[in-house]
Amino acid sequence: MTTERSERYERGYKLRYETLGEAGEERKRLLDAFHPDLMRYPIEFVFGDILLRPGLDHKTRELITLTLAIGNGIEREVHSHTRGFLNHGGTKEELVELLLQIAAYAGFPRMIAGAYGVMEVFEERGLFQPPKPGA
Repeated sequence: MTTERSERYERGYKLRYETLGEAGEERKRLLDAFHPDLMRYPIEFVFGDILLRPGLDHKTRELITLTLAIGNGIEREVHSHTRGFLNHGGTKEELVELLLQIAAYAGFPRMIAGAYGVMEVFEERGLFQPPKPGA
């Protein structure tokens, strides 16, 4: 284990915070408490190297990541990358199209599960108010 923060870590941490915000910080604190390398490697490699490559903007990369999270049923990542997609300028309309595309290629159960995750993020941000039961 190393406690030294590399340049890769610093640039990755900056992008990760820009993408995931405080919700990402909560997860980082928890994993760091268990063992710091559990977040160090993703911060350095994923955020510090891969996501900073030229060729795709951050919004597109988040859309791809969110598609994979929904398609693979990884609920926690659905929440994280819905936030990331919105933080990089994504819209509700684009997410609706993504969900419909997922239904066509990964099935309706994955789409519906993903929609619940997306709606939860919209609700936490005050962008969606679910109807009251029976309404």
